[in-house]
Amino acid sequence: MGSYRLVECVVFYLKALVLTHSKFLSRPRIGITLGDPAGIGPEIARKAASCQKINEVCEPVLYGEPGIADEFVGRESAEAGMSSYTAVEKAVRDALAGIIDGVATAPISKSAWSLAGLPWR
Repeated sequence: MGSYRLVECVVFYLKALVLTHSKFLSRPRIGITLGDPAGIGPEIARKAASCQKINEVCEPVLYGEPGIADEFVGRESAEAGMSSYTAVEKAVRDALAGIIDGVATAPISKSAWSLAGLPWR
C-alpha cells in the first residue's frame, strides 16, 4: 500500500474518531507517533501531520525523535525499537494526562521492540 493510501486511511480514522466523540467542541489534539525509524513510519506520520484534510479535523502532534530515521533506514535494530517504543509510551502518557485527546501510531516493528528487550505481547 502506497504512503498516499495510508495517509487517506489515517484521514478516515481521524474523521471517524472526531465524529464518534461529541465531546470535541473544537479540533481534538491527536498524537501521531513516528513509528519505526527503520521503516516507512516517519514518512507516513509527517505526511499525515501536514495533510490539509487531517488538519481540518484535528490538531496533529508528532511524537518521536526528529531526524532519527536517517540513522536507521532499512536496518532493524534495538535502538530503532526503543525509539518507537519511547514515542508510543510518551503519547499514551500524554493522552492519559489529558494533554492530547487520542493517539494514532505509524507502523512499528515488533521484532525491533523484541531486540530492545521490550514486552509487546
